[in-house]
Amino acid sequence: MHQAYAPSTQSLNLLDVIDWDEDARREALQGSPIKRASLSMMRRNAIIVLGNTLTHSPDSSALAKLQTIATKESDVLVQKTAEVVVEMLAS
Repeated sequence: MHQAYAPSTQSLNLLDVIDWDEDARREALQGSPIKRASLSMMRRNAIIVLGNTLTHSPDSSALAKLQTIATKESDVLVQKTAEVVVEMLAS
C-alpha cells in the first residue's frame, strides 16, 4: 500500500468520540477522508457501536454515560440515538 493511503490511526476510543466537540473532531480526523463526517454523525455512530459492544461486554459506567446523553443531550440526532440504544440494552 502506498504510504499516502496508509491509515494514520488504528482506532478511536468510543467514549472519547462521544465526548468530542468540533475542535476535538477536527484534530482527531486531520488529514483523513473520514473528516467529511459531521460531529453529530461521528458521535451517533460511536453510540451505536458502543451499544453493540455493551450487549456482549456490559460496562455500567458506559451505560450510565449513554443514559445521560439520552436525557440531557442538546444535539437531537445524538440524543435520540442514545435513547434508542439505551432502550435496546434494557430489553
